[in-house]
Amino acid sequence: MKKATPPDAGLGNEPVSARIRRRLQSAGRRFYANDHISDVIQDGELDELIDEVAGRMQAVLESLVIDTDSDHNTQGTARRIAKMYVTEVFRGRYFPEPAVTEFPNAERLNELLIVGPVSVRSACSHHFCPIIGRVWIGLMPNDHDALAGPPLFEQIAQPCEVAAGRELLRWLWLDAERFANDGGGLLGAHEWAMVQCVEGEA
Repeated sequence: MKKATPPDAGLGNEPVSARIRRRLQSAGRRFYANDHISDVIQDGELDELIDEVAGRMQAVLESLVIDTDSDHNTQGTARRIAKMYVTEVFRGRYFPEPAVTEFPNAERLNELLIVGPVSVRSACSHHFCPIIGRVWIGLMPNDHDALAGPPLFEQIAQPCEVAAGRELLRWLWLDAERFANDGGGLLGAHEWAMVQCVEGEA
């Protein structure tokens, strides 16, 4: 089937961030620091975004009066930072959420299951300061609900990592109910109980 021509095709050298932003605005979508926006990003645009962010980060380094031409330690730093933000630290914004399978709760399990530790990495929205730590997740399935498909650890860890891979306020990591709601939406099953704790610091 032939794909429809994108509404923003043929706009020349417009920055990719402007194209993505326009799609979000046209759809009436919010795009706060911790919002997931991968569904409006088209093929090839993540590479363009890395290029754009690298250029802007190079300008930041120059404004900080860092000689990236002569200082071998900072040569290529702008691109490394751009790639790190897009593909690692804020991966949860720009990459699709993982698919999660379910299977019937044939044994009617209704006891607490603990999954962890799950390593997570995020960044504070205020200063983009790294937040690195581990979480333990407690799941309390109802006896009539579906369960996350095997392997259980990966099924729980991936949504947790996606939720983490967006800019956040540090206190939200300590708010079990809010994180469980976000993660539960990614999981899709009715078995989330709470996030027990996070170890690590910003």
